[in-house]
Amino acid sequence: MMRTKFVGLAVVAACVIGSIVTADASAHEFLATTTGKTTAKIMTNQFVVAGPGGVECHGLHVVEGTVTTTKAQSVEVTIQNTNCTGFGFEAFVSPAHLRFNANDGLVTLLSNVTVSVKIAPCTVTFPSSKNKSLAANLYFNVGKSVELVATVKGITSFGVGAACEYAEESKGFYSGKSLIALENGGTLKWD
Repeated sequence: MMRTKFVGLAVVAACVIGSIVTADASAHEFLATTTGKTTAKIMTNQFVVAGPGGVECHGLHVVEGTVTTTKAQSVEVTIQNTNCTGFGFEAFVSPAHLRFNANDGLVTLLSNVTVSVKIAPCTVTFPSSKNKSLAANLYFNVGKSVELVATVKGITSFGVGAACEYAEESKGFYSGKSLIALENGGTLKWD
């Protein structure tokens, strides 16, 4: 199995704070001094290891991510990876809709994510139905932002196409670090 690298899945995880989902109080929560759009900054390269090939992306942006309340147990965000290569060729990674839980650090993939190599016949799929409650993320407060340190194990994927065909497996691994902030300068923290 070779490394599949791409920013996010956090492929993930690059953007912790998106549309905040209101929930009952628990041991930990995401707190914000104001509502508004979120931004993300990559702090380290983020890697996903899955299947027989590698994909690396050098950028990402928040497609949809808005803090709608000042206190929440979980958050949702949609991110788009950019500037990607796979097997040495240009690749496209579809947007990833993710839910992060403040209390236990679990992440759930809410939409299928695909990686397609433009020159070679290859599509790797991370199905949302098989990637729920993946462990684990750690959150840290850094100034007015939240740092997400992700180590996600057991990611399920499969590959189709001559360049990367493989049967569904749940051996995927993700690690990376991102800094999440409010675009309007408000404070975002994990408590």
